Amino acid sequence: MTCISNVGTMQDYVVVCEWAIIGGNETKTMEMPICGQAFFSSDPSKSNFVPYQDISEDLAIEWVKQSLGPDGVNEVLRSIDYQLEISNPPLPWASNKFA
Repeated sequence: MTCISNVGTMQDYVVVCEWAIIGGNETKTMEMPICGQAFFSSDPSKSNFVPYQDISEDLAIEWVKQSLGPDGVNEVLRSIDYQLEISNPPLPWASNKFA
């Protein structure tokens, strides 16, 4: 996350969250993550303002989902499914012993 330490009287608020997701299923994990950015305009005077030090992982994920909207979230999930579908199957002797 990118945090602006202070601008005028506003302090420690998030303006952008860079995110990445790696999908997988029982047999495969994606090689490359799907990445993006979510931009925010925080207003410390609002009742729902969360100071930077109080932001949890769950809250950041919720903010990203809200910025993508339901269609955007579904598009990311479809992209993961598609990448897993077209990726090469693992070699017969491959294992996850180094994972």
